[in-house]
Amino acid sequence: MERTPTFKPGVEAHIHLKLGASAVPLRSHSGETFLSIPTGPTGQAVLPLRSRRAELWITANFYRAYESAPSPAAIQRALSVLHARALFDTTPQAIGRRLIGKPGAIVLDLANDFGQCIEISPTGWMLADDLPHAFLRDENTGPLPIPEETIEEPLTHLRELLAIHDDESWTNILSWLANALRPCALSNSAACPILVIDGPAGSGKSTLARMLKALIDPGPAAEGHLRIVDSPARIPQNLADVSDQQPTILIAPAHRLTAQIAHRALTVNLPERTACRTLQALRLDFAAIHPSVLAALCTIVSRALRGLSESTQSTYPRLAEASAWVAAGAATATAVARYPDPPPPPPASPDTVSPAPSNPVSPHPANSNRNIAAAAPYNPSDSDAAATREAHHCT
Repeated sequence: MERTPTFKPGVEAHIHLKLGASAVPLRSHSGETFLSIPTGPTGQAVLPLRSRRAELWITANFYRAYESAPSPAAIQRALSVLHARALFDTTPQAIGRRLIGKPGAIVLDLANDFGQCIEISPTGWMLADDLPHAFLRDENTGPLPIPEETIEEPLTHLRELLAIHDDESWTNILSWLANALRPCALSNSAACPILVIDGPAGSGKSTLARMLKALIDPGPAAEGHLRIVDSPARIPQNLADVSDQQPTILIAPAHRLTAQIAHRALTVNLPERTACRTLQALRLDFAAIHPSVLAALCTIVSRALRGLSESTQSTYPRLAEASAWVAAGAATATAVARYPDPPPPPPASPDTVSPAPSNPVSPHPANSNRNIAAAAPYNPSDSDAAATREAHHCT
């Protein structure tokens, strides 16, 4: 029988530190401390240093080396040393969940096993490796597909899949998605709009919300960079403040909104449905277009970064930054967001005088209504109570 190794006082904590040498202590701009741990040949994950997962990671390393469970006191001593190093031996850096904003660029975490991310700049977007960046991840962080421009007009396909026939609702969805990828959404520097989904029972509200979240941030409804608040008995009073740090989808009747939330709301009104599709069919179609839709969203964000300096005017003061952001990327969004093309007018009879054509006016995301109105495979395991209520998605 093998003997369990014993260690002198202080030696065990020293061994912890040696085993944890592959982890890197980090400090955010707000002073919070984190631990970056390897997740594969090139990947890494960032954990709050004072967290249960950090303790378990150090414990697992110790057990792999000595086949013995470390003492709780030694774990805490090792974490204290790492905490001190993070506070005094590191330079503050941007640490985010799914998104990191840096001067003139945005980095989107794909959260895959290869440690890949997307760097979006005013000149375009590109696949990169996430080693220079610090992304918070946990067991609920779902992977995103690698963006690929493989189908034409992917946002049109998305709109058809989501069955959004109302132009104002679709424009609000695009505006919210663009703002969910806005750097200002990662700080308190600007208000972030709230997407409010309203409609009768069985209209597909929860299914729509989960699919929109899966476009950018696959995972459970209440976890991650984006969150879904589904039919709360009482709308949280701090929802508007929380949405500045965590872009939010609220499923609730529009008449129940408080004034503070209503001022930030981009509303999607779903009609009563009569025809339905199974969730399995929706997931397959979603997975097929997801890479191209993600590529289109990256292109919109790149255009917004490039044109933001020119879009300084807003007619909606409470969401001025969000409005300017959407307006900067609107040329791309409106060009691919039609659904579907209206039927051609009937030919005029010879006896009918055709009216003079009016000048076409492009919809302006910042001015179309009182709001800002102006874009991983769907996670089958993300099943909440709403998935039971909506065994079929109506289209």
